[in-house]
Amino acid sequence: MSEAARTVVDVIANGLVRHGGEFILGQSVPTALVLACEDHGIRNITYRQENAGGAIADGFARVSGRVPVMICQNGPTAALAVAPFAEAMKAGVPIVAIIQEVDRSQLGRNAFQEYDHKAP
Repeated sequence: MSEAARTVVDVIANGLVRHGGEFILGQSVPTALVLACEDHGIRNITYRQENAGGAIADGFARVSGRVPVMICQNGPTAALAVAPFAEAMKAGVPIVAIIQEVDRSQLGRNAFQEYDHKAP
């Protein structure tokens, strides 16, 4: 694939492969990142809800000593991962979290699950 033809998800998937990533934790929704990871040989281990995914990531990191990668859907569903991420952070357990966002052209237009987590 030429450098110009690479997409953001291909760059992320290549980076995960380069750093020894064998799997990601994600919902069963086949997002572009999940599909790109699978194309690069990275397995998607599914969870039903983000708080469960965060607990799985935390447990995996504690048992294996490796850093898990978890992808979350945007908006309110990403907020569900806050509690397990906070627990892991307080215990010094690293987790890489990739949170998707609505398409840039849809920002501020009340797109599905759009939520501004930074707004006061």
